[in-house]
Amino acid sequence: MKRLQRLFLMIFLSLFLIPFTGCELEESDTDPVIDNTSEEDGFLTGPYGENGFDDQASMDFANYVLRETNYARTDPDAYAEERLLSYYNSGTDNGAYSDLKNNYSAVGALTLNVKLNAAADKYAKVMGDGDFLDHGDMEGRINAEGYEWSTIGENIAWSGYPQADATADAEKAAIEFVLQWIIDDGVASLGHRKNIMKGSFTEIGIGYYKVEDTGIGYDKHYSVQDFGAPL
Repeated sequence: MKRLQRLFLMIFLSLFLIPFTGCELEESDTDPVIDNTSEEDGFLTGPYGENGFDDQASMDFANYVLRETNYARTDPDAYAEERLLSYYNSGTDNGAYSDLKNNYSAVGALTLNVKLNAAADKYAKVMGDGDFLDHGDMEGRINAEGYEWSTIGENIAWSGYPQADATADAEKAAIEFVLQWIIDDGVASLGHRKNIMKGSFTEIGIGYYKVEDTGIGYDKHYSVQDFGAPL
C-alpha cells in the first residue's frame, strides 16, 4: 500500500505548545472539569450540549479518543505492542514502537474539560467549513472559552479515508486518528506524539467535524485535540 494510503490521507501540523506564567488563581477560580461520566464505561453520558460539543457524533468520538489517548499515556508499552507492532514490523512506525517502549514512562490520564471541548469542536468546524488546516490563534481560541491555563498544546488533522468517519464508527475513527498522531510520520519534531505523551498536560478537549463530499470524491474528517493544565 502506498505511503499516502497508509496514512489514509491524514495531514498533520507540528507541535503547538505554549507555556504561561502568570498570577496564581485561588482554587475556587480555576476552570472546572466536567464529571458526568458513567461508572459503567467511564464515558460522558450527559447531553452533548453541556459537554462542549454541538452534536452527538463529536461526543461519541471524543470519548473514544480520550480512551485511546489515555491508553498510550498510562501504558505506553502495552499500547506499542497492540497498536504499533505491525507498523514496526513493516518499517512504517516512524520509530514510535521503540520510542513508547523505551523512552516514555506512564503518565497520568487526561480528563475531558468542557471549555477545551468547546474550543476544539468549534475549531474543527471552522477548519472544515474553511477548507484549511492551520493552528491559527490557538491561544486566543482557548482563552475565548474562558479556560485559565498554565500550559496548552494542540494536535490537528484531517482525513479523507472512510475509517476516519466518526459518524459511521466513532471507535474506529478514534483509534486511527490517535495512532497516526503517535506515528507522526513526516513531522520532524514528533510534536503530535510528544503532546499526547506529555505528563504536564492534565486535561483535554476533543473536536470532530465531517465535511460531506462536495465534488472531490470523498468526505473530509477534521479532528482537534486541545491539551491543557489549569492554573
